[in-house]
Amino acid sequence: MKILRMTASFGKLDGQTLELTDGLNILTYPNEGGKSTWAAFLEAMLYGVETRPKRTIDYLPVKEKYLPWSGRPMEGRMDLEWNGRHITLQRTGTARSPMGKFRAWDTDTGEELSFLTGENCGETLLGVSRAVFSRSALIGQKAITVTSDASLEQRLQRLVTTGDETVSYLKTEAALRNWKNHVHHNQTGYLPDARGKLADVTSRLDQIHEILKEDLDRNRRAEELRQQEQRLRYILDCLRAAEAVQKSRQLLAVRQQADKAAEQAAELHRKAEGLPEPPELDRLESGRSEQRAARGLLARAARPQAPAAPQPPQGFDGLTPGRAQEQAERDVRTLQELQTPANPNVLWIPALLFLLGGAAAFLWNSLPLGAAGAGVGLVLGILWLILRSAGKKQARSRQAQVEQILASYGAHSPEQILAAADRYAEEQERFGRETENYDRQIRELDEENARLDGQEQEYLASVRKFASDIYDPEAADRAVAEAKTAWRAVTEADAEARAAGETLRHLEEALGNVAEHPTPPPEDFSNRYTLSEAERQLARTEEELHEIQRALDHSRGNVGALGDPAALAAEQDELEQQIRRLELREQALMLALQTLAEANDSLRSRFSPQITDAAGAYLHRLTRGKYETVQMTKDLDLSVQAQSDVISRDLAFLSGGTADQAYLALRLAICDQALEEGTPLVLDDALVFFDDDRLAAAMDVLREEAEKRQILLFTCQDRESKTQ
Repeated sequence: MKILRMTASFGKLDGQTLELTDGLNILTYPNEGGKSTWAAFLEAMLYGVETRPKRTIDYLPVKEKYLPWSGRPMEGRMDLEWNGRHITLQRTGTARSPMGKFRAWDTDTGEELSFLTGENCGETLLGVSRAVFSRSALIGQKAITVTSDASLEQRLQRLVTTGDETVSYLKTEAALRNWKNHVHHNQTGYLPDARGKLADVTSRLDQIHEILKEDLDRNRRAEELRQQEQRLRYILDCLRAAEAVQKSRQLLAVRQQADKAAEQAAELHRKAEGLPEPPELDRLESGRSEQRAARGLLARAARPQAPAAPQPPQGFDGLTPGRAQEQAERDVRTLQELQTPANPNVLWIPALLFLLGGAAAFLWNSLPLGAAGAGVGLVLGILWLILRSAGKKQARSRQAQVEQILASYGAHSPEQILAAADRYAEEQERFGRETENYDRQIRELDEENARLDGQEQEYLASVRKFASDIYDPEAADRAVAEAKTAWRAVTEADAEARAAGETLRHLEEALGNVAEHPTPPPEDFSNRYTLSEAERQLARTEEELHEIQRALDHSRGNVGALGDPAALAAEQDELEQQIRRLELREQALMLALQTLAEANDSLRSRFSPQITDAAGAYLHRLTRGKYETVQMTKDLDLSVQAQSDVISRDLAFLSGGTADQAYLALRLAICDQALEEGTPLVLDDALVFFDDDRLAAAMDVLREEAEKRQILLFTCQDRESKTQ
C-alpha cells in the first residue's frame, strides 16, 4: 500500500494537505509543527478513533488530544494506492463520535467500495490489526519500544506454523489461567468460595446444636417457673380476698365519717340562717375598724390654739395697722420738714461790698462817697449779725422737735418709724391668716365628729338587722364577731365534709368495686406474705419466665435463620463433594498451564531466533558493527551483546541512543517477518538520539527499506535530509 496524500482537520491541522511520494519521505517540521499529529491522523484514518479510553493522569485519549483547534469537526481524507487501484478514504463524524462516519470509493471511477468499512479498513488494507501495526510499523515519538500483545504474538507464530493466527499462547494461557483463577486464586474462586460455604454450613450446624442444647435447660427451668407461678397466683388470690375484707371494713368506716361530717355541716348551716354573708360581715367589721381608727386619730390630735393678736409697736398704741401707717407717714413728713435747713443769710455779702466800696472811695479821696458806703456797709453788717443769731435759735428749736418725735417711737431715723409701721401691718396680716386657718381646722374637726357619729349609727342599724337588741357599738362589735365565728364554723364543717367526701371518693377509686360482704380467703397467708411481696415474687417469676420464653423464641429464630438442620447436613455433604471435584479441576488446570508453557517455550524457541537473527543483522548495521547479537524475552524485552563482550547486556545499562537503535532493529525485523510487503513504515522523531555516525547508518538502512515499502520519516531536525 502506498499513501499519496492526506488532508486533515485534526488537532492543529486545519484543512492542511500532506503530499507523499514513493520510497523514503523525509518530512522536516519544527517542534509543534504537526509531526505527531500527522502520524496519529494516519492511524485514525486507517483504524478509526477509539472512543472508549478515558483520560488518566498520564494518558490523554486521541478524541480529546487531537480535537481540532479551529472548532471544526474532526475529519479527514486519505488518497492511496492499493493492489493497483486508487482508493480514497474519508472519515467524518460528530462531537460524540469523532471520525465515526466512514466512506471509501474508487478514486478513478467513484465506485463505492463496500468491502471497506470503518471497522475493517486498516486490517483489510495492511493485513494486520491496529495492535500489530502500532507495535511494528508505527514508531511514535517516545514509543520506539515494543510491548507484548496477543495479536502480535499470533502474527509471529506464522513464522513456524501453517499460518493459522486463531490460536495464541497468550490467549490460551490467559483463558486457562482465567479458568484456574475462577477455581482458585489467592482467597477468591469457586474453591475458596465452596470451602467458605462449607465452613459456614458446618459452623451453622454447630451453632444449631449448641442452641438446642441450651434450649433443653431453658425448658426445664420454664416448667419449674410455671409451677411456681401457679402457686404464687393462689397465694395472691388468698391475700387479695383478705385485703378485700380489710378494704370493705376501711371503706365502711370512712363512709360513716363522711356522713357524720356532712350532718354537722348541715346543722351549722341551719344555725347560720339569717346571719349576713361573710363578705357583708367583713365589710361591717372593716368599716367599724376604720371608725375606731378615725376616733383614735381625733382623740390623739391636739385641738388647735387660737392665734394671739399682734401688739402695736411703741408710738402706735391703740391704732390699727392702717392708722399706724398713716401716722408714721405723717410724722415722717414732719421730720423731713424740720430737718430741712433754712435759707442761708447772705446779707454779709452786700455789707462787705459796701465796706470795700467805702474804703475805695477813701482811697480815691472821695470822702462823702466813702463815708456813705461805709455806713451802709456797717448797717448791713449789724443786720446780718442779728438775723444770724435768730436763725441759730430757730434751728435748735427744730432739732428738739425732731428728737422728741423720734424718741416717741424709740427710733433713730424716719426709716425706722416706717419700718415699724410696716412690720405691724405684716404681723396683723399674718394674724388674719392664722385666724382663718384656726377657724377652718375647728370646722373640719366638728365635721369629722359628725361624720363618725353618722357612720356609727349606720353600723348599729346594720347590726340590728340580725341582732335587734343591740344599741351600743361594743355590743354590735361582739354580735359581728359571733356571726363571723358562726360562719367560720360553717366553713370548717364544709371543709371537713368535703375532705371526708374526697377521702371517700379517692378510697373508692383506689379500692375499686368492693363488695359489701366479701368472701373470706380459703387460707390465710398474711403471717408469711404481704400482698406487695407476693406480687413482686410473681412479677420476678413472670419476668424470668418471659425472659426464658423470649430466649426460646430467639433461639427458634436463630435456628430458623441458620437453616433447617437436615437441609444443612445435605448441603454439607454436597459441598464436600464439590470441593473434591474443584480440587481435581484445579490440579488439572495447573497441569494444563504447565504443559502449555512448555509448548510455548518450544514454539517460541522456533520463531524467536528468526526475529532476533534479523534484529541482530539490523543492529549490526545500525551500530556500525559494534553489536551484532540480540536476545529477546517472551515479553519482548531486549538485551544485546557486543563482539568484544562475553555476556549480553540489558538495554537498561546502555545509552538511550543504543536502546532506541536496538528497538528500531527489532521493529524492522518484525516488519520484515510479520507484515505484508508494502506496508508503510512511519517514524516520528525516532532518530533524535542517534549520533551522526549511527544516524548515517540508520538512513542507509531506511533507504534500503524504502525500496520495499513507503517510509514516512517525521523529524524536527535537518540531519536526516543532509545524510547521504
